Amino acid sequence: MVPENDPLLFRQEFSVESVSTVSGEPLPKRTLTVVRYHHPSANATIVQAENGYDVSLDRPERAITPGQSAVFFGIEKPDLLLGGGVIKL
Repeated sequence: MVPENDPLLFRQEFSVESVSTVSGEPLPKRTLTVVRYHHPSANATIVQAENGYDVSLDRPERAITPGQSAVFFGIEKPDLLLGGGVIKL
C-alpha cells in the first residue's frame, strides 16, 4: 500500500480534453479547479492547447487520475460553473 504522503501521488500539472464550457467561450486564464468529486477546489492557471487545456495548479494535489473529470469554476464567483473536461496526464 502506498503511504498517503508519498510524493508520487501528487501532481501539479496535467491536461484536460473533451472540454465543454457553459458559455461556449474559452475558459479564463485563472480558475478554481476541482479534480475529484468532494475534493476542495484549487487555484489554477489554464492555457488553451490544441486538444483542450493545459492546467497548472498553484500547489500539487493528490491523486489526479486520467479519465476523471476536472471541473472549472470562477475565481471571483466560486459558485459559477465555467465548464469541465476529462483529465489526461
